[in-house]
Amino acid sequence: MHVSSEDPDVVWMCERFAEEVAFETHAVSPVHAEVTKCSTSSVSRGRNAYRLGLVAGKGLPAAP
Repeated sequence: MHVSSEDPDVVWMCERFAEEVAFETHAVSPVHAEVTKCSTSSVSRGRNAYRLGLVAGKGLPAAP
């Protein structure tokens, strides 16, 4: 989780999954549903989700 240094009300949460099936399993899990419910109630200026491609990362396997 990351908080903007310019606006403490702006927060980013990033997750990385080893493969598509892991993401799909997580997306329908009870944990994901609870986090989504809690975070949605805390959002006041809108909520956006973006699917990003990994560019680089220390200690992470190479992107496919």
